[in-house]
Amino acid sequence: MGAVHRESTPEGEKADPRIVRTNRQLAESAREWLAVGRSEDADDRYLDRLRTAYAEALPAWSRWQRHFRTLVEDYLQMDQAQIAWTNLAKCRVSIDRGAKQRAAEVQLTRLCQQTFPVADLVEAIRPRVVLVAVLGAVKPGEIVSSWSSPSCSPLVYAWQGQSGHDRHNTAPGARPLSEWAPEMANSVRAAFD
Repeated sequence: MGAVHRESTPEGEKADPRIVRTNRQLAESAREWLAVGRSEDADDRYLDRLRTAYAEALPAWSRWQRHFRTLVEDYLQMDQAQIAWTNLAKCRVSIDRGAKQRAAEVQLTRLCQQTFPVADLVEAIRPRVVLVAVLGAVKPGEIVSSWSSPSCSPLVYAWQGQSGHDRHNTAPGARPLSEWAPEMANSVRAAFD
């Protein structure tokens, strides 16, 4: 997807040279695309460069390592070539959790999903399964009201992925990964074998 992802800390960049290299590739690709202007060729070149950089960087990302690698590789026995990765356009901000601020965040989220609907992405790539490390992204979630598109209704598995959270990688009901991940993998296999 067309967003420049950057590791959030200098330590993240120092940990793996792929991060430094791919951050530079992403920034250079975006600058070139903006300088050249929109065209089918420029858009294709930009997206191709993003895909290449993301594929190289993904194994070094802490979010991949902490939340998704085990599910994709160990439980689903898939590799990176078999997945699509995107940042969910949930448009949330870290704000106080008072009632007034919470209402504002819910309204922002709703407006964001109207502008960047998940159903459009689902329709474009037609995934069989969606893995999302945000509990509020499934029905009746406040971030995504439905993952279905006119021609695709993927299985959706959401869990608490927030790092530093006391329920890190837990499913609803505070079920640990070791409990819900095998069930998820069995459901996926049963639905698509």
